[in-house]
Amino acid sequence: MTLRSDAIPYLKMVAPFIAEAQEDGACIAITDREKVVFKHCSPHFDIPGIKEGEYIQKGGAAERIIREGKMLKFSITGNQYGLKQRGMCLNITGTPILDEGGQVVGAFIIFAASPHPVYKSFGVLAEVIDQALDKRINFVLTDTEEIVATTRALTTDYAHVSGLQPGTKLFPDGSIKQSIIHNRVVREEPGYTRDKLGVAFEVTSFPLRSDKGEVTGAFCSIIDRTVNEDVKGHVQSLQESISQITMAIESVVNAVSEVVEQQNSLNEKVQEIGQASDKIEEILKFIKEVAEETKMLGLNAAIEAARAGEVGKGFSVVANEIRKLSEQSKETVNQIRGFINYINNQIKDAAAAADYTVSTAESQAAAMEEINASIEEINALAEVLVKEVQNL
Repeated sequence: MTLRSDAIPYLKMVAPFIAEAQEDGACIAITDREKVVFKHCSPHFDIPGIKEGEYIQKGGAAERIIREGKMLKFSITGNQYGLKQRGMCLNITGTPILDEGGQVVGAFIIFAASPHPVYKSFGVLAEVIDQALDKRINFVLTDTEEIVATTRALTTDYAHVSGLQPGTKLFPDGSIKQSIIHNRVVREEPGYTRDKLGVAFEVTSFPLRSDKGEVTGAFCSIIDRTVNEDVKGHVQSLQESISQITMAIESVVNAVSEVVEQQNSLNEKVQEIGQASDKIEEILKFIKEVAEETKMLGLNAAIEAARAGEVGKGFSVVANEIRKLSEQSKETVNQIRGFINYINNQIKDAAAAADYTVSTAESQAAAMEEINASIEEINALAEVLVKEVQNL
């Protein structure tokens, strides 16, 4: 479809009606091969990049229609013509204008405003969200370069978070920019945003596309996970402390086990000493019996020496010495027996103490095992708590 140059006056007459018929507004432009010769826009809509008397944009809609010489329909982002409205696209319908000789001398173009429905309704949506949802849940609207609008709480309760205020440039490595670049949903973990923004936000970014599939910006949910992250941090610290306590208890249990083994070994040694004392007692008994026999022999020898008179005097002296030695042996045996009884009493006390130590150590080991089992249950509960916190 083409138009004749003599139809230009009529096109100018119908331009206001065409513009008003567009729900979101439109601009009508007529050009020659170099400049814009006519422009009419809806009262509430304008395209700053199109002005009467100025040259047509190089590579723009008019140049394209004139070059191809046929009716064209396509969409472009509004920022190509200086539109400041975020998420605004332009649906362009253009027809070349021909002179009497059939040469293209200009173009008739309808620039129809086509705002993305999310951008169009975000103001109302934000009000509903502010009233219906917790302030910890917010939403952000962006174009391809910066934040356009947010729900109220981000500009009041989170005013200190400069990276999420309207007009802020998008972080190149952030989830919002990555969602726009890769044209897919991107989720950002709270740990990253805490390092970047100072608040543990969970950010989920959804790319916004025009009717032609071009990404015009992003719609993002912003959830404050600070409490969750703090709880998770505390639980992780608790788990670390529990692990350290468990290791310490295991060390104590091992040490107690060693003490029990050593005490058992000591107890065996004490019993061996006791058995040796019993053997010494038997030897002393034998020595005492020998001493008794020796005493009797000495006494008989003294009697016989007395009967022998002068001849037996020397033998009498020897007999007396034998009796004295016998008495001394008996006395020594009694002293040794006294020492052995004392040693036996000490051995019994040591054995009783060793038995008590072993019993106490075994009780402590058992108690430690019970404590360790309880700590393992606490650790298991802590792991469950971490999972629950992550799912909040």
